[in-house]
This record gives sequence, structure tokens and C-alpha cells, in this order.
Amino acid sequence: MKEKFLPIGTVVTLKGGTVKLMITGFCVTTPEHEGVKFDYSALPYPIGEIVNDSRAMFNHEQIETINHMGYESEEDIEYK
Repeated sequence: MKEKFLPIGTVVTLKGGTVKLMITGFCVTTPEHEGVKFDYSALPYPIGEIVNDSRAMFNHEQIETINHMGYESEEDIEYK
């Protein structure tokens, strides 16, 4: 897992992917992957969540391109 996470709102493209994803959370787990922690959760950009299962989970090393950096504040940095 990466020590410094990308800010919420960052838009990325994964290796081998064509859909842009907007990061909505970090350090996440899911009931489907019990015991596994992912670096990020994200939603398709610019569509967002249109169905309940549209959320993607992935790790930093799977990112190919950072298309846009999200907002980063002192509060965000302190929280992470």
C-alpha cells in the first residue's frame, strides 16, 4: 500500500482500462473481498454512481494515468 494517497476527486485511468475513474475513498474493504484492503475506491467519471455496483476498488500500482488531481487541503493532509 502506498504511504501518500491521491486526494479525493482525483481522476485516473487504470492500466489496460478505458473508463476514467474518480477517487471517492481510500484504504477501503468490501464484504466481497473479506480481509483485503484496497488503496482506493472510485466511481466512473463523469457519470458517478448510477447503479449500486458501479464502484471500483483498486491499488495505486494499477493506475496508469492521473488525468486530474483532486483538491488537497491542510485538513486532508492531516487526516491521511
